[in-house]
Order: sequence, then structure tokens, then C-alpha cells
Amino acid sequence: MMNNTMMNNATVNAENNNNTVEEVTMNAMEQYEAKMAEMQAELLEKAFPEISTTTTSMTAKGIVQAFKSGKMESGNTVQRTDVWKAEQRDLFVHSILTGFPIPQIISIRSEVVGKNDKMVMVDDLIDGKQRTTTLRMFRNNEHRLGNIQPIVIDDMAYDISGMTFDELPEVIRDKFDSRTFNFIRIDGADDDTIAEIFKRLNNGTPLSAIEKTRVASKELETIIEIGKHQFFHDVLTENALRKYTNEDIIIKTMMMLNVPKADICLDNKVVRPYYETVHFEQENIDELNAIFTFGLRVAKHLNSATGDNAKRMKRIGKKVTVRTHFISLVPFMYDAIQNGYAAEDFADKFCAEFFETNTDDYSIYRGNASSGSNHHAQVLKRWEILEKVYNACKGEFRKQEEVDVIIKAEAEAKAKAEAEAKAAKEAEEKAKAKAKADKEKAKAKAEKEAAKKKAEREAKKAEREAKKAEKEAAKAKAEAEKQENAELEAELDGAMNAPEEEELVSDEEFAELEAELNKALA
Repeated sequence: MMNNTMMNNATVNAENNNNTVEEVTMNAMEQYEAKMAEMQAELLEKAFPEISTTTTSMTAKGIVQAFKSGKMESGNTVQRTDVWKAEQRDLFVHSILTGFPIPQIISIRSEVVGKNDKMVMVDDLIDGKQRTTTLRMFRNNEHRLGNIQPIVIDDMAYDISGMTFDELPEVIRDKFDSRTFNFIRIDGADDDTIAEIFKRLNNGTPLSAIEKTRVASKELETIIEIGKHQFFHDVLTENALRKYTNEDIIIKTMMMLNVPKADICLDNKVVRPYYETVHFEQENIDELNAIFTFGLRVAKHLNSATGDNAKRMKRIGKKVTVRTHFISLVPFMYDAIQNGYAAEDFADKFCAEFFETNTDDYSIYRGNASSGSNHHAQVLKRWEILEKVYNACKGEFRKQEEVDVIIKAEAEAKAKAEAEAKAAKEAEEKAKAKAKADKEKAKAKAEKEAAKKKAEREAKKAEREAKKAEKEAAKAKAEAEKQENAELEAELDGAMNAPEEEELVSDEEFAELEAELNKALA
């Protein structure tokens, strides 16, 4: 615990160095956290003599960059999925900004092949995934704060509720980026040691029962790999996958295949120890993958039903993938696989003829598939009923190869019909396009011819108007000349008839007028 002396020294140092009390208190807190990390590292080495540890620190911004560059990761098999809720993320961000103590982060230090085939050192976290995930989400604007208490810096309160990182005031962003986190790096730890260390750590959200069981399992990596089968991604929700429902189905499927019928019990008190001690041979892995592939094919066949009965078939398709029913069907799917029976007949002649029927067998089965369905008696009763129905109908099953030939032929016929329909549609569309193009072409030609005729008409009209204008101009000119000649004649007559004594014009002027008149009359 950070004592009063440390806090008092922080206040005195703030006054002597002109630093704020908040700054010096933060420094003191970081020193305290670093010391606690060193003590924790020493305790780990004492508890696990085969390992060695080092302590270091990194800023929030540095952690984000380390993940981005691949020098830090949180994919260790013992780690949980993201389980923090929004309120927990808000509280953690507030702790970063207010200097609240944050536990150290623990990583396994290992050398891996990086870019350009060069060996690089990587920190693989075994404790701190929720914290670093939240840190990166907020820093990358992938988390928006809810309603949180204001952040006080230099006596100024900042209300940052509802903000993402980029929306924060600069002083708050800087404070977040510079917050230091302490790391304990572990070297020399094998898988068992890593699992044991993780199991003993309990920070953040407590481990659930399934999470504790996973950590203790010797075959966790194998279970995780099998859990990637397409069956689980098709039939389970994201929430179910986060709760490791796929792994639970894997373990219970393994039990249904390997535990004697008379001893079968799927209660957690039996499943958990089995989970921790189960060992997978390659034969087991192949059998499990075959079961999940067969089950997926059954479900897809039922879900693809058409016609009047399609709705019921799709309900059954969904029902057979429900955990209790799927696990109950495991012994019979295994038998069908071993005998080469068709999944389609298993679906149509077994599942569809049993589930959602009014038979006494289904009524008893359903009664043993509800409360307490994992108890030995209920599991055994479901097994016995399904076995009775399965044995009665499996004689009608065809071989998978035979059905595959039919399915292939149907698929080819369907593909051919679809191709022909597509070709016919394309031909029809092409004909329509051609007809449309021809129509548009004819329309364009008609419009062109109409425009040409119109232009010709307008040209002729313009020509007629031009000739008319020319005639009118010639007529006006002739009239003007006639008028001018009349005026000249009048002027000449006046000159000739004038008394001699007045001598209105001289002989020379008369001669000129006469010449002009003759010229005009020429």
C-alpha cells in the first residue's frame, strides 16, 4: 500500500519543483506500481523455479504501437475472449486518466519468425488481455465512453462523457497516451506452467467454470482447432461461440463416442474432469470432424427443403443442431458414417420421421430432453429411444455414393437448365436490345430525314423570299430611277420653256443637263 509519507513527499516535491500535485502523485503511483511488479515477479520465480522474469514498463501509446507492429499479442490459448462490458471499459479508461492503480500485465516472452523471415521477440499476454483490448479499442476510437466522472487536471474539470479518444481535449489525450503500464515478462515456461500461472491469476472479470476447465486441459489447442469446423460457425451464434459452446459440444461428442452407453453422463461434474484429462489421437480428430461434417450436411439438407412440408423440415433442421439433440444423435451419425449411409436419408427417413411427431417415442424423448437432460438417466433414455427408431429405419438408407451420384446428376441437370434459361434470357434480352436499337436507329433516321426535308423547305422558302426581295429591290430601284428621270425632264422642260431674258441656265449648263438626260434614257 502506498503510505501517507509517500503522498506527503509528493505534495512537498510538487511545491519545490513547480509541478502540480497531480503530476507528482501520478509519478509516485507509477513508482509504486513498478515496485509491486518487481515484488510479483520475485514471487513468481519462487513459485515456479524453472522460469525467469524481467520487469519493464510501457506507455499506453507504446502498447498500441506494439500490438500494431506485431511485437505484442494476446492470442495465447489460455486467454479468454473479450468479456468486458461497456461499463467495465469506461471504468478502466477512467482509472488510466485518474492514476488509479492498475495491476501489472504478464506476458510470455518468445522468439518467433517475423517479417522477411527474421526472428523477433514477441510478448504473448497471459494476463491483461481485457485491459490491453480496452486500451486499444479506446485509443483507436472503437469505444465511446458512457457517463463517467469528470477528469480534473490543474484544478480544471473536464467532462468527457460520450466521447471517443479523438474527441477528447488535447490535455486529456496526452495524459492517456503517457500513462505507464508495468509488465512482467516470463521466460522458460512450458505450456503446463503457463496454464498453472493463468489459473492462479484472477484479475478483472472472474474466470467462469468453463474457462477454468479450459486452462487445465492438456489438449486445449487441439480442441480449439476442431472448434473451427464450419459446422459451429453455421449453427452457433457469436454469443454461443464466446461462451465456448463449440468446445462443450466437442467434449460431449467425444464422450458419446468413447464412454460406454451404460456409463454415459453429461453432467458438468463428469464433463469437466473429462475435459481436463481427455487425449486426442489422430483417429479421434478424424472421427469428430466426420461427425460435424455429416451433421452439417444433414442440417443443410433439411434447411433446403421446398414445397408444402418445407417449413416443418426447416424447423427440424434447426432442431437437430441444438446441442442436446445433436449430441443425442452422435452415436447414430457415427454408425451411419461407418456404414456409408447417406446423410440425406438420415435426415429424411430418420430425423424428419421422428422429430416433431405425435408418437409416444417422441413424447418420451422430449420429456427427457428438457430439465436435467445431462443426467445419466435422461441421456440413456434418449439414446435407447433413438436407437430403437434408428434401427427400424436404417434399412431404408441408401449408400452415400449412390445418393451423391443422384445429387450430382440433379445438380448437373439443374445447372444445365439454369444455363439454358440464362442463355434464353440473354438471347431474349439481346433481341429486345437489338429491337430497341433498331427502333432508335429508325427513329433517328426518320428524324434526320424530317430535319433534312424541313431544312430543304426552309431553304426554298428563303430562296423565294430572297427572289421576292430582289424583285422588290429592282422595282424600287426602277421607280427611284423613274422618279429621278421625271425630275430631270421636269427640270429640262423648265429650262427650255423659261424666257430668254431670264437666262435661267447658261448654254454650258443646258448642255450638261441634256447629256445627263440622254445618259439616263440610254
